[in-house]
Amino acid sequence: MIPIVARQLFNFQELLLGRRSFKILSELNESQWWPQKKIQALQLERLQRLCRLAYTHVPYWRHMMDSNRFGLADMRSLEDLKRFPLLEKE
Repeated sequence: MIPIVARQLFNFQELLLGRRSFKILSELNESQWWPQKKIQALQLERLQRLCRLAYTHVPYWRHMMDSNRFGLADMRSLEDLKRFPLLEKE
């Protein structure tokens, strides 16, 4: 198949399925050239968002954070991740 046609078909398929593959690819291509500080800021922002979602929607993680006195406001740097309660196999 002709590459440009294949790419357009794939793009259309992703659009129909509601996936953001090309947007994510574009963001990754751009962010690979960012300075380390900007990448760390993005990592922290995404980590904070993930912690908020886990706390809000998952009773287990809400209990773990509360019982370990780890509030959402305590995630101020990537170093704070070391204090985050870990999930154990049991």
